[in-house]
Parts: sequence; structure tokens; C-alpha cells
Amino acid sequence: MPLTPVEQFQFEVRSNALLRYWEDVHYQFRMGLYDEEEFDRHRDAWAATIRQSKGFAEYWCRVRQLYSPAFANEMNALLPSGACSTKPA
Repeated sequence: MPLTPVEQFQFEVRSNALLRYWEDVHYQFRMGLYDEEEFDRHRDAWAATIRQSKGFAEYWCRVRQLYSPAFANEMNALLPSGACSTKPA
């Protein structure tokens, strides 16, 4: 069932907030504020979210250019093969 425009907006706002939090975790890891084991658990949770939500992966493919290149590379590595094969609109 397709989302209403309001539901789509809510999904995108929530997804953006989640991605910004993840980007912050990634940044803190790179600055040495998270150890490898702790960061690995975060990354595993990100991968699970991506696997469980086709809409989330599609949203990421549309907005990934808005995030830091280091974080985008991390996220892109978690996507299923070909997930962002089409160019964003």
C-alpha cells in the first residue's frame, strides 16, 4: 500500500534524523570516541535496518550526496548489490 503524502513526509523526516544520528556515530568512531567492537554493533544494526526496509534503502539512494563522503562510503557498503544503480532524480 502506498504512503499518503503526509506519511511519506513523516517517513523521510524520521529517516533523515536516523541517518544524521548514524553519521554522528560514524564521525565519533573516526575520532576515537567509539571502540571497534561498539562501532561494529552499530554498523550491524544499520545493516539490519537496511535489509528490513526497502523504502529506507531507496531513500538513502536519493539523499546520500547530502552526507559526508566517509559516511556515505560506509553506508553504500551495507546496501544490497545494485540498490542505488539508478541515478537520483
